[in-house]
Amino acid sequence: MTEPRYGMTIPFDDVPLHAQADWVRELADLGYTDVWSSEANGADAFTPLALASVWAPSLRLGTAIVPAFTRGPACLAQSVGALAQAAPGRLAFGIGTSSNVIVEGWNGIPFEQPYQRTRDMVRFLRAALTGAKVTEEYETFSVRSFTLGVVPEQPVPILVAALRPGMLRLAGREGEGAIINWLSADDVATVKPHVDAGGPGKEIVARIFVAVSDDADTVRAMGRFAIAAYLNVPVYRAFHEWLGRGEQLGEMWRLWGEGDRKAALEAIPDSVVDELIIWGSAGECRERLDAYVDAGVTTPVVALLPFGFDEREAAKALSESDLTPAEPITVVLSEKGWIRAAKGHEIEPAGLAYREGDAFLISLRARSNQSLAIVDSGGRAYATPCHTLPSARGQGEPLSGRFDIPSGQRAVALAASDAEARWLLCNSHGYGFVTVFGNLLSRNRAGKQLLNLPEGASVLPPQLLPRPVDDLSVAVATNTGQLLVFALSELPELDKGKGNALIRIPKSKREAGQEWVVAVALLGSEQHLIVQAGGRTLRLKPADLAPFRGERAQRGGHLPRGLTRVDALRVEGG
Repeated sequence: MTEPRYGMTIPFDDVPLHAQADWVRELADLGYTDVWSSEANGADAFTPLALASVWAPSLRLGTAIVPAFTRGPACLAQSVGALAQAAPGRLAFGIGTSSNVIVEGWNGIPFEQPYQRTRDMVRFLRAALTGAKVTEEYETFSVRSFTLGVVPEQPVPILVAALRPGMLRLAGREGEGAIINWLSADDVATVKPHVDAGGPGKEIVARIFVAVSDDADTVRAMGRFAIAAYLNVPVYRAFHEWLGRGEQLGEMWRLWGEGDRKAALEAIPDSVVDELIIWGSAGECRERLDAYVDAGVTTPVVALLPFGFDEREAAKALSESDLTPAEPITVVLSEKGWIRAAKGHEIEPAGLAYREGDAFLISLRARSNQSLAIVDSGGRAYATPCHTLPSARGQGEPLSGRFDIPSGQRAVALAASDAEARWLLCNSHGYGFVTVFGNLLSRNRAGKQLLNLPEGASVLPPQLLPRPVDDLSVAVATNTGQLLVFALSELPELDKGKGNALIRIPKSKREAGQEWVVAVALLGSEQHLIVQAGGRTLRLKPADLAPFRGERAQRGGHLPRGLTRVDALRVEGG
């Protein structure tokens, strides 16, 4: 089974949309991978996701769901295509029948042939989102000569809301998976086989109602209102009869039908409330979310119930219960700026498949619960949570979907660690400084200026300072074979900037492009420095480094003949 994704339902209740930016930005930092919107009596499904695409460019965006009836085919394709183009590779489009209440009661549209309408919309969108001209007679509508003008850069997965066997099988057969609402963890075993019949690897999104509270009386009382509001809708009543709750809910349905709302609410058993609504401490809620995952849900989506509890604090509390595991991953970046992450540290990144005309650039070993910093060729830094990166089983996604990297610049360096870890940042003209990792992180799509690069200078790979740092030295090598080793303590610690000179490069050679720094390494007092030059390797033990030791900004020593064209420095031992 693939690693689960964890979603949050947006927008939050009782907070104006414009005031939710910080809330949404926090979700990725808290370990959530997705945000999902619905379309009932609040906001439409697309506007909150469009805002979230800018506020939190690492989060996947999902609709759960858009009714198949309330937009015409072309209008729906335009909405999906525009959002998918605005957030490349990040949209999961969920569509479903909705209900007679919303479709007919609120929108005045006949709620007829819901299965066929949903199926036809899925088939139409499959064709339209490719940019092909669509002329087709579907069972429930026809389309003449429609061509979508905003074609997504990457295919948009389509998931189908499903509550009964026929629709569940449709979701598995013609969609990438199913979206299911109002079910218990034990119910997953009933619905999942129908989706899986469509083939392996299907996504199952479950919208799960959560109240982080130990107040049983309040949760159950308010929960009964929510359950009655949904489960008296015919499609949900049929769903729960199929799941086997007919006997438990029969009295509630009878009383509701007779108009006795108070008695109907009282007839909902505590056991049903406790099955369908997760409540309790944050740890207890997290355990129950895990039960859905264990049962086969790939994407549990939290819907925080507005029972007078602080939704923002509830989202934080859930994340404090280890929402994101700390697993080893390898981040892989291609030359054309496509990024992905593979499980473990044992993979060979250069051996992965790349898009035509693209190739491996750099990789980084990290952990899934860390933040990833990306530095571009102009010295700007961007950040995204590692756990939101696409899997290396595919070809990844373009960084342009997450960040606004300036024209003419490209991503050239990666870093990941705890926020308080310290890093050495350098450029090819021989300047550098030490900074804490938190200074590499930015929530803005446009990133922030981290390195002030002299004209013609390039960014060198960031170096993580090991702990302790008391006896660390910096080794700097140029393309002409100059090597200088000096104490790390001679470098300043800055938030951003150009830094201080590491090694002296004659101005005439630097400006003529004849000499530059090619490699930097950090080494302890007992470690060996390995110099790689072409096919040759030189091992310098601590005693061998004496000719190259000096103070920062000195010229250093010259490497032996045949080893002057340095490719890389690395450290061993100690």
